[in-house]
Amino acid sequence: MKAQTMTIHDVLSEGLVHSVYQPIVKIESGEIMAYEALARGPNDSDLESPARLFAEARRAGVLPALEYACRTAALRGALEAGLTKSIPLFVNIESEVVGEGDREDHEIWENARQQLRVVWEITERDMTHSPAELLKRIERIRGAGWSVALDDIGADPRSLAMLPFLSPDILKLDIQLVQNRTSQDEAKIVHAVDAEVERTGAQVVSEGIETEVQRLAGIAMGATLAQGWLFARPGPLVPPATPAVELRLGTREAISVERSPFEIVAAMRPVRRGPKRVLFEISRHLEQQAIALNVSPVVLSTFQDVRRFTAATQRLYEALADELPLTGGRFRRRLNGGTWAGGEGHQS
Repeated sequence: MKAQTMTIHDVLSEGLVHSVYQPIVKIESGEIMAYEALARGPNDSDLESPARLFAEARRAGVLPALEYACRTAALRGALEAGLTKSIPLFVNIESEVVGEGDREDHEIWENARQQLRVVWEITERDMTHSPAELLKRIERIRGAGWSVALDDIGADPRSLAMLPFLSPDILKLDIQLVQNRTSQDEAKIVHAVDAEVERTGAQVVSEGIETEVQRLAGIAMGATLAQGWLFARPGPLVPPATPAVELRLGTREAISVERSPFEIVAAMRPVRRGPKRVLFEISRHLEQQAIALNVSPVVLSTFQDVRRFTAATQRLYEALADELPLTGGRFRRRLNGGTWAGGEGHQS
């Protein structure tokens, strides 16, 4: 079959997904510190481009199968090239399929656990798609000894509110931050990234570096690592004969998704009790403050029971969901599963 006439089903059934690899380097010296695996379809075909490959997979309803093939190809290629734990391997995760379950080739995965240091990349744009499933998946990733990177930071400024939940080891600045003229909104993003680095010790990668001017802009934005054509284009993986000093990974332990917000806060500070009228006014003040803040927060509320979630309260939370990256609530009594959540103008 000619490569030009292949369908996404042909690509998957014949195992034709492969990876190319691009170095991630020290932004000051260009010294290789890690590699990112980038998925490709069959060479010289209409599906060689990752954008076309994933678009066809979405259209055909086989995105989970493609993600599995990409992950497996990335690990297999790194193992065959002789990559070791001295140089981390970055592999992308399609968070659109986080609820589909994690498939894995057990032999390749076990070899990868023993021989590779993998950093799984989550795209910032998808952080609010299915946050509960995403956090559970990240917890499994960290439980296996892997690390987590947040990609495309700055593409959607509202996603910055999710940083404390994800607590990534690596923050990858969106390509537009260094390739465009800096605006006030982008300055806020850089400030939020700086705060996260100060809080957790995460590393910062500046993506899309093609010129010396952009490299200097990345340095000014706090990046210590970089990736882009100025240093190397994607290609075959050839690990350096003498690896650099190992890239330090690992931040504070992520908060367990099995604990309630009350349990998390109660472990950090004394619990105070007060009359209902005081609690009611404090909650109203916090809700109004959330809308007025310049930086979009996450609003998660707990109601004593469903009677407290009145029609007026629901309208208020619908308005919050229209403005904020994630808004949710939980009732003691069950109603539609006992939870209410919203984001980007919708509730479920």
